Amino acid sequence: PFTPFSPSETFFTVIPKIISYIASNPSQLRVILNPMLLINLIEVQEPILIFRIVFLGILLTLMFFIPRFWCRYLCPVGALMATFSSEHSLLTIKRNIVRCIECETCSKVCPMQIPVLKVLKEKGKLMDSECIKCMDCIFACPENALSIAVVE
Repeated sequence: PFTPFSPSETFFTVIPKIISYIASNPSQLRVILNPMLLINLIEVQEPILIFRIVFLGILLTLMFFIPRFWCRYLCPVGALMATFSSEHSLLTIKRNIVRCIECETCSKVCPMQIPVLKVLKEKGKLMDSECIKCMDCIFACPENALSIAVVE
């Protein structure tokens, strides 16, 4: 189902129409430069089209400057995962204090930008709601000081 907030309609309906029109009429490239001609081209009766295009532009801009912007802040699946991953998760990441040299490689490779070492030092285990359990931190640790464990 398409909604005004879903970028899928813009990606899979609007943009292909624009590309096919330009491909079939190469002399009409001026359409790209004139937003009113672009709106007439799409022939959408919904006034929310402008909002969709602006929303998509803002989203793409934020995704360029903030890594994993959609996943971290807007994705409804991420919000659902966060409710279960912090307190109710069956798995956690633990640190072997003896082996850890505190090089912070784990924090540097985390795709969710979690300060892994800091959290592990404070809590002893990683139960952050942002953690997607990708295990990049475990594989990157040069001393094999991190491991995945079942929550007790």
